[in-house]
Amino acid sequence: ALPIYQGEGSLRVESRRRAEHAAMAAQKQYTRSTGAKSGTESYFIGAGLVFMLTPFVGMKAVVAIMVGLLCFELAVMSRFDRTLFLQACFSQKLGPRVMRNASIGFAECVRPGGKPTADHCLNLYHFSGPVSSLMAAIPALFILTFAPVIALVRVFYPEHIFGVPKNPLKLYWFLVRHPIAIQGEGPSNGDGLAAMNGSESVIYPITQKSLVQGPTDRAYWLDEESKPRLRDMFHDKLFCHRFFESHGAPHPILVAEVANHKRREVFLEPNKAPKQVLWKPRYSTMGLGVEKFTGWDQVDNGVDWAPSSVPYVIEELIVSTEYEASEWYRMTTLWAYDEAEPKPGYCWRTRNKKGDPRVQTDIIGGAYCITAKHTPFVGPQDKSMCIDPRTGDRKPLDEKVERALTKAIDLQKKMHKNLGKELHSIGWDVMVREDEPIFIEFNINNGFFACDHSMEELEIMAAYYEAEFFKRLPVQLLNFDAEASCTSNGK
Repeated sequence: ALPIYQGEGSLRVESRRRAEHAAMAAQKQYTRSTGAKSGTESYFIGAGLVFMLTPFVGMKAVVAIMVGLLCFELAVMSRFDRTLFLQACFSQKLGPRVMRNASIGFAECVRPGGKPTADHCLNLYHFSGPVSSLMAAIPALFILTFAPVIALVRVFYPEHIFGVPKNPLKLYWFLVRHPIAIQGEGPSNGDGLAAMNGSESVIYPITQKSLVQGPTDRAYWLDEESKPRLRDMFHDKLFCHRFFESHGAPHPILVAEVANHKRREVFLEPNKAPKQVLWKPRYSTMGLGVEKFTGWDQVDNGVDWAPSSVPYVIEELIVSTEYEASEWYRMTTLWAYDEAEPKPGYCWRTRNKKGDPRVQTDIIGGAYCITAKHTPFVGPQDKSMCIDPRTGDRKPLDEKVERALTKAIDLQKKMHKNLGKELHSIGWDVMVREDEPIFIEFNINNGFFACDHSMEELEIMAAYYEAEFFKRLPVQLLNFDAEASCTSNGK
């Protein structure tokens, strides 16, 4: 609680109160969906191991070793990783230029100590193509130079030691061939394929129009335009509600959007809102900043009502009916370039330990859930089963849960068609209430933690991302003319 200053004028009290709240907000630690909890230091450990040789062999020899490591990495890394690094760092096409800038804003959320952003990640930074290339190339060069050593360090991290059993040499070789998988889920979140999945953003056919928010008074993606604009579907939680509503997909009740501690769009008045609601940052990711609602007593006070001054949405808090603590399902749909429609990727359930009060769940550890109707692309295919790959524990799916997940997959395939074939993978965050799926949000560039999956599953997904990248690269990036496309079809 903020102190009350006696004997001061009301303006001075208000000014002091705002200043103190700003200071508190700057120091605030935001809760999030927790990954590996460590890992950024492995970059420095890997580089440090090389520089530790300096007293024994001299600096010239260490530089020669670094050059040798870089040449080795460039020689053995997969063609996919090599091409992706080159396009992501150096392409001056509109798409990669936009995504390099967006990745800076995105990193503000996923980095250790990150915080929700005040605007959409596509709007935060506008560095020129050459400048953004330089900013991307420097860390890329560092990672590629030391990747063979960092990969060795990563193999011995707890996430892998206590994860799904796998041959350490095979895991090491996978990380060397795919350096983009090293801390691929984000700094200090863990090794995985999220960055590899992010290739769909690098080659997404972006036009200037797709970067502008679409009309907010109608579902323009159902008739006027063939799909939502990138700005809307790329990490905007408010748009998720509109999109789900347009497709008849159950979702939390939306109450209001709040910015600077005041409601700027009201969907329900407090007396008509659900009893249990939560705060969710409009533009964050990985559950960052999602908190239980603090109450209506300070509504619209412009000072300290919301968790911070950045845009938030107030929405219904969905509580699982099958488990006592927080629980959710990460489900994916995949749309291969040469296939007519999307298909289910996999369904992964995560749960907190009982007694954990957080709204978010940990994102490492969990279980596959397989329905009788839908066969997943990757992972176990045992019908109507829930399987923990770490322990091998197998349990039949609850009948209500299976009905909910089956309905969810049907809706996901329908909605993926509307989002467009340009996206070869989409992640759907779903909760289950009785036998009904509740869609929380959808995400582009979703994760696939290395420690949660077998080597075979990692290779299957890496091969899928590689195949889809190269099939789409010419038409969606190399030969794509953003200006001509925008002029010819208005999209």
